[in-house]
Amino acid sequence: MLATPQEENKGHYFNPWIGGVAPGITWIYNNSAPGQSDGEFTVERMAQYIQGFEERTPRASLSGLPIGGNKDTLGGVWYCPEVNSQEPSMPGWFWPFFNQACWMHFAYFGNVTSWKNPTPTPRQKLDLVDRDLSADKVLMTDLLAYFVGNGPPNGTNWAFHHGKNGSGSHAITGWADVPDGNANAPGSIQDMAGIHVLWGDGHVTWKTDSDLQVQKLLTNPAGQPNVDSSGSGYMTFY
Repeated sequence: MLATPQEENKGHYFNPWIGGVAPGITWIYNNSAPGQSDGEFTVERMAQYIQGFEERTPRASLSGLPIGGNKDTLGGVWYCPEVNSQEPSMPGWFWPFFNQACWMHFAYFGNVTSWKNPTPTPRQKLDLVDRDLSADKVLMTDLLAYFVGNGPPNGTNWAFHHGKNGSGSHAITGWADVPDGNANAPGSIQDMAGIHVLWGDGHVTWKTDSDLQVQKLLTNPAGQPNVDSSGSGYMTFY
């Protein structure tokens, strides 16, 4: 399954949202943002490979709807089973594109050398999948995000799925504004248990809170492996 999108798209993987700026966000449709969503990971583009998307609102009407007006749902493998048992529900619509873009429960890091916003760092080029499914490169992870605009990293401004005090309690799901939804809320990184990491060849490993060096995330998050999406208000870690 991992190789199929690459084979069908001339040897290239899709870019993350807006050319790399936000690995945990995706456009719903291929034409959600002409000129931006071209060649990017979108729900519509991946629906031919991954089940779980239900189009419940006519796409032509989305731009004129109020916040949360899009009733499309995601379910199945689009969601972490720790959060809502993968039951269909409205995703977390991302501000300011409330009905056109949404949060995933996972972060996608493919095609790294093609990123434009921002251009990849030397470390990202070493760590992340580009055009080959390398066993030592990261393709996806459980979403682990720090919301920079919500305060310092020692506050309750982190989103993650697997917590020491209740899995899924700080994930992003539901339609509400970032980063709550379905009664979820951002939490402290000290409550995070770890994340799953999907490598280029398809094998998955568990990265513990110790592996992620939580104390360093508390004091210097920018120094840890991440994609700085501060222009969108958050940082994504892998």
